[in-house]
Amino acid sequence: MIGTASHGGNVYEICRNYGWSIDEIVDLSASINPLGPPEGLKEYLLSRFGEIVHYPDIHNLELIRALAEYHGLPESVFAVGNGSTELLFWLPFALNWRRVAVVLPVFGEYLRSLENAGVIIRKLRTAWETGFQPTVEQLDALVHASNPDVVILTNPGSPSGTLLSGEVLDYIKWSVRKRQNFWLIDEVFVDFCEENSLKELAAREPFLMVIRSLTKFFSLPGLRIGYIVAGADIINKLRLFVPPWSVNIFAQHAAVFCLKDRSFVDKTLSFFDREKKRVKEKLLEIRGIESSPFAANYVLIRLKEEIPLNSTELREQMLLRHRILIRDCRNFEGLSDRYVRIALGLSSTNELWVRALRDTIGDYLPANSKENRALGMGN
Repeated sequence: MIGTASHGGNVYEICRNYGWSIDEIVDLSASINPLGPPEGLKEYLLSRFGEIVHYPDIHNLELIRALAEYHGLPESVFAVGNGSTELLFWLPFALNWRRVAVVLPVFGEYLRSLENAGVIIRKLRTAWETGFQPTVEQLDALVHASNPDVVILTNPGSPSGTLLSGEVLDYIKWSVRKRQNFWLIDEVFVDFCEENSLKELAAREPFLMVIRSLTKFFSLPGLRIGYIVAGADIINKLRLFVPPWSVNIFAQHAAVFCLKDRSFVDKTLSFFDREKKRVKEKLLEIRGIESSPFAANYVLIRLKEEIPLNSTELREQMLLRHRILIRDCRNFEGLSDRYVRIALGLSSTNELWVRALRDTIGDYLPANSKENRALGMGN
């Protein structure tokens, strides 16, 4: 039996359960840039190996300086941690949150961190028809009904990959300037569509924070590097709670190396600009499914009711028949067992999983199976 999908990227659990090596699985359950890490990083880290005998810089000064240069923002607006997950666990304590409004679906660790802190959580469920993002009317009603200390949203959405609408962004900007409650925007995938970031506003306005990560874009999930952009008051309070030496010395060096590699950034954005268009077009040709209008490096797929297959069964079929691991989204609060998320890989990998998905779905649409199988990725 396949293990539970509490998070993506659980390849070690799968390998243990089936006696496979990690190289036998195509892992598309975690949305990691397939082009990375940047060229030369391995050799650079080996050249700094001797520093393992020293503690990391307790203040992360070189890393913060690199982040400031990369984003064109002051060093004072950054707080870093051992992945964005560590930071979101400290935020409720650092900022003394008591009432929090959360837009669903959301990365599950947000809810766990808030529950651990004992805060009152008010949840807003969104719909497929709006890309699982809220409307202005929904947000306004949520704020007035719950009077939260902070509202938490995700942009691009997780697991939908869709962006907040322009109207919602305008509403957030208006609310931030009114200074009635804080806003936390999860932007861990916004590197793939940087023009949609609110980082500059967060650096200026004391009631807005954005949380980000180097994990996805630079392919560094094993090193754990996350950060928050916010006003100096928030940053100073948060830094008091993050444990010393939270970011290890190799994570610090790797982050600085990656942030200085602008050619890798340009190559990644160019690749995904082409590949997203190509995958979107091919998914439209597969009967029995719908796909989200994704802006990041992953796509949320909904199984139509005519398909006698749920998300857990589809995940199992893709794994056992094709050794492709996808993300079963049934445990995202606000979703159901009709949704899976699939990360985009290299072009050849995308051809592989689109074909596997088409064939698997086709087996449950007898009248259309031949038509589905006849459609390939092409160029």
